[in-house]
Amino acid sequence: MAWMGQFQWFSRKSQQLSLRWVLVVPFLLQIFGVVGLIGFLSLRNGQKSVDSVVQKLQTEIAKEIDLHLQNYLREPDLANRATVAAIELGLLDPADPQALITYFRRAIADSAQINTIQYGSVVGEYLGVGRWEDGTQVLKIADRTMNGVFQTILLGENNKRAAIISSRENYVLGERAWFKNPLDAKTTRWSPVYVMFSHQMLGLTLAEPVRNSAGEITGVVGTDVLLAEIDTFLKELEIGSTGQAFILERDGTLIGSSTLDSSLDFDGEAEPTRLTAATSGDRLIQETTAYLQQEFGDLADIEDSTQQRLRLNGELYFLQVVPYQDDFGLDWLVVQIIPQSDFMGQIHANTRNTVIISLVALALASGVGIVTSRWIADPILQLSQAAIALAQGEWDVILPSHNVTNGGMMQETTKLALAFNRMRLQLQKSFDELAVAKTSLEVKVQERTTELRESELKYRSLYDNSQVGIFRTRAKDGLFVDANTRCIEILGYDDAAEVLEKLTAIDFYADVKTRAELLKQAEIAGEVRNFETQFQRKDGEIIDVLVSGRFNHEAQCLEGVINDISDRKRAERALAEKEEYLRLIINNIPQQVFWKDRDLNFQGCNRNWAIAAGIESPESVVGKTDFDLLGDLAIAEAFCQQDLSIITTGQGIFHQTIRKVKSLLSVEPQWLDMSKVPIHDSDGNVIGILGVLDDITERKMAEEILQQEQAKSEALLLNVLPAAIATQLKENPGTIAEQFPQATIMFADVVDFTPLASQLPPQVLLELLNEIFSEFDQLADQYGLEKIKTIGDAYMVAGGLPIPTDEHAAAIAEMALAMIEVIKKLNPFTIQIDNKNHLTHPLRLRIGINTGEVIAGVIGTKKFIYDLWGDAVNVASRMEAASEPNLIQVTEATYECLKDRYVFEKRGMISVKGKGAMTTYWLLGRK
Repeated sequence: MAWMGQFQWFSRKSQQLSLRWVLVVPFLLQIFGVVGLIGFLSLRNGQKSVDSVVQKLQTEIAKEIDLHLQNYLREPDLANRATVAAIELGLLDPADPQALITYFRRAIADSAQINTIQYGSVVGEYLGVGRWEDGTQVLKIADRTMNGVFQTILLGENNKRAAIISSRENYVLGERAWFKNPLDAKTTRWSPVYVMFSHQMLGLTLAEPVRNSAGEITGVVGTDVLLAEIDTFLKELEIGSTGQAFILERDGTLIGSSTLDSSLDFDGEAEPTRLTAATSGDRLIQETTAYLQQEFGDLADIEDSTQQRLRLNGELYFLQVVPYQDDFGLDWLVVQIIPQSDFMGQIHANTRNTVIISLVALALASGVGIVTSRWIADPILQLSQAAIALAQGEWDVILPSHNVTNGGMMQETTKLALAFNRMRLQLQKSFDELAVAKTSLEVKVQERTTELRESELKYRSLYDNSQVGIFRTRAKDGLFVDANTRCIEILGYDDAAEVLEKLTAIDFYADVKTRAELLKQAEIAGEVRNFETQFQRKDGEIIDVLVSGRFNHEAQCLEGVINDISDRKRAERALAEKEEYLRLIINNIPQQVFWKDRDLNFQGCNRNWAIAAGIESPESVVGKTDFDLLGDLAIAEAFCQQDLSIITTGQGIFHQTIRKVKSLLSVEPQWLDMSKVPIHDSDGNVIGILGVLDDITERKMAEEILQQEQAKSEALLLNVLPAAIATQLKENPGTIAEQFPQATIMFADVVDFTPLASQLPPQVLLELLNEIFSEFDQLADQYGLEKIKTIGDAYMVAGGLPIPTDEHAAAIAEMALAMIEVIKKLNPFTIQIDNKNHLTHPLRLRIGINTGEVIAGVIGTKKFIYDLWGDAVNVASRMEAASEPNLIQVTEATYECLKDRYVFEKRGMISVKGKGAMTTYWLLGRK
């Protein structure tokens, strides 16, 4: 071939070259090539580094912008969700303006990002709270009574409306995009970006529908945010030296920019207008947007993030466009544009310096290379001549000593010359010793041969006396080529002559197909280990054997060992029978049983457990964990932690009651009694756990029914007796009587009730008394007092018992005043008697109060009632009887307890039955 001829010509010519040329020319060519390559790579690497740095910079900035937008625009969604949840849960009434204002003021105070939060109903009512330009909170309202007027009102303390700041007419809630969008979509939606009239800034509203209990939309909650903060954020970004970032809507309208003062045009108009990219006045924004529209046809067609390089006015720029979208309808474009010149200045300077340094290095290296080549070549040429002479058999050749010591050789060539002289002497000595070594080697070979024979005899003895059968069979038919004594015994023969070169696979394999599988594995893998098969002995007995061996490709035979495992297989079959018997027992007991290993993997279960777990069969559970079988990860984790504790401590758990839901469609729970114990091996080590579960649902349901009935009995008893007395009566049945040195008793009676009762039907009469006394019962609970009983239209209540308290008189006074107010609210009492007549009757109370010693308790064995006895009780009753309508008469004892806190009027001396003259007072109110 032509190239072979050229190579041979070059080889011949290169052998004629001087060593000096060989050293200098390639050295200079390499340096020249390296200098040029370094300069080129320096420039290229600089450009690639710029591309890589800009791409990473733009990617990081895009992530930072995306994260900021998500965090900033997430606040309206959180505020809306909280408000809607409060309304739908009944915690906030949208029909209550004061409640809405209080809630909205708190929401705005908690989040600096929210400008306004508002509620609009489907019937046209609007109310919101926002921030004015100076940060003060204002009320925004436009209800149906205002005839389309929208007012902004300064809010003071306690939601007071201080002053109207601004007013707009022709406000129709149903026409506002923030209100219409979520109603039409029936879900949360953003409004279009708009100019907020109160701040003269871009704003955006996120609104969410509010539904009633029937699922009907009753209104919309909306939250406004200002977009001017986005401009501030973009201006704080470091985008190269002169790079820009701006955000567009799909129609080219600006949302924010890192360079513009505002995204609005304040060109002397009453209302500022929004800027588009084309009208922004920024050349780079205009040209970049025009390029995108030309490249994609329409900004709406940009679906994915893209990075490009483009040239504007002769300058190269790096462009990145990233769509920003969310679940509520936002669809913006985030654009970054960075000039390449921001990064290339230092790279060009570095490239020039690299080229200059490389050229200087080339010049210096050329001069040094010429001198060095001459210095290296001279001693090498001398060594070459001496080596040629030595090769021709001239043993006496020696390098001249003055060349070695004074000829200016380098350290390496000097050592080479000395080594050459030593090598000459060693070679001559080696030739002399070689003849002697040859004779010695022949003697050693003879000795080694003798040792090999002895080793063969030793290993042959081990081979014949091994307790493992060793064999060698031909691959194609299984013919025995060699076998030791143990192998012959396993096959049931007495003499090797009966086996070797006579028996083939068909003679001793119980199933020849298994030998084919054995041979296939050995050929593919080169060896086979622990292959189980069956042999047929000479007497016809079938035995189980374990075969291991390797395939000898060179001799085409299988070599290996045989172990008789018949006894082990019989033991395994017996064990399998016992396991089957045990499984039969486990599967037929009513409990659910499972067991796991130390790694908490299921190793088995009985049929009842498999059915309860919803798996096909007990075998299907092997290898699974609680996380595979339980839908609730928290429950699975709890079981795993419990099992790990049992394995670690070796302590089981017994009769733990657990609740299990039968299925997603079933609301009835299943109750299980669970016990778990560790499983130990023969050395006492924990190797797993055993669990037993028993269905106790019926027992649990019976217990729950019993508890419910007991709770009903408790509630009935507490409705009759005070809690403390009921507890005491349960613990010590029998008569209960307790003396209280200080207690306050009040009697109240409806004035003129008897004539009223004669004019009313019994049902109406009872309903009236029930309404009055129910109000009194609530007051008794409110002030911690004990209702004793009602007697007809009379109501008796006491304070300071059954649990003594220092505030008993004050509590009775508060309740008495409240009872008078209750009666006043019910006045006048009017009822329709028939079609023509109705009855109007004033309701009034007489109230009497006394403080003193009483005895309280329960007597008798049937129809328990907690009652009071003592002179103080009788006096309180007399105070009520001697009182006047809608007045509260108290004794001097009660007056002494309350005179510092309540207003009294002295009535004077009155005659009290059984007591004579007593000084009494009218309780008028609190001080």
